[in-house]
Amino acid sequence: MTIQASLRFWLEIAASAASGAAAALTIVWPQWIEMTFGADPDGGGGQTEWLLAAALCVFTLALSVAAGREWRRSIAAKSLG
Repeated sequence: MTIQASLRFWLEIAASAASGAAAALTIVWPQWIEMTFGADPDGGGGQTEWLLAAALCVFTLALSVAAGREWRRSIAAKSLG
């Protein structure tokens, strides 16, 4: 049985991977934000980086759940069709 995943599934997987990578990068090397954008919104305290990392982790989890639902929807459609 071959499952044909939708474009939405692949977009959710790609966005989940990208946000997970950004979260990991922010946790391991928080200075990348200042280096990339040339701004230090928290004055070197690090709160902004931790807030961004937490938000990216939540976003990654939400996208992973959405992709899982889309995958199960594809399986259900295949078994009915």
